[in-house]
Amino acid sequence: MTIEQYAQQESLVVGNWMVRMMVNKMNIERQQLVPEDLITAKEILRRKCLIGLVSSMEESLLRIEAYFGWTVKDLYHRGTFAMTGEECKRQYFAGEQKENVHKHPTIIPGSEAW
Repeated sequence: MTIEQYAQQESLVVGNWMVRMMVNKMNIERQQLVPEDLITAKEILRRKCLIGLVSSMEESLLRIEAYFGWTVKDLYHRGTFAMTGEECKRQYFAGEQKENVHKHPTIIPGSEAW
């Protein structure tokens, strides 16, 4: 399915569906969105969501660890030492592993998909 086909699905033809979902205004015929709804949705994200970026994986992981008070621990498999926590993070979140493994076509600015 192309991005154009996805965007044209009837189930998605609800303007600003994410904002509508967050402010509980899913009835498009009866409930108009107002600028305050976007402000509310942004505030919900700010207060209730922890956002990380794949392009800044190390920083994102540090932020998540700090937020939840997590500490990196060494990994044991069936009672046998396997690797340090830092080695584990590097293995799964460094180099090519940190990139989105699903390849997507590049969207060109100005194109119909854009």
